[in-house]
Amino acid sequence: MRCEALTRKGVPCARPALRGERVCANHAGRCGARPGNRNALRHGLYSRQLSAAERVELLAARAMAGLDEEIALTRLMILQALRERDPAVYTRLVEALCRQLRTQRQLSGAGADSLAAALGKLLDEVAAELGIGP
Repeated sequence: MRCEALTRKGVPCARPALRGERVCANHAGRCGARPGNRNALRHGLYSRQLSAAERVELLAARAMAGLDEEIALTRLMILQALRERDPAVYTRLVEALCRQLRTQRQLSGAGADSLAAALGKLLDEVAAELGIGP
């Protein structure tokens, strides 16, 4: 006897029905992990260590893509180190944040643009003093 249930596509299931039942094991809800199986259990590292407010902040940090997410997470960790009054961890995290901000500036080109603008302004002033500029 075949299973009488329909698949997700709306076609009849082709699996054999369980003995004494009208549906297969899959449609009877008997497939999947055995009771007590912990193979797919999430470790809960963040949920155990972060407060509810920090979890909300972490979700906001995850919404950002790229280096912005890492910077936001590092700032969150710095706040946590301040609360725990751990100067060694705080120092290490601030150094990491400085490196991340420096990298972000280099990748964005914002530092180069501001330097180019400053040099352009300086050259315009020098040219005006020499009488060779507009």
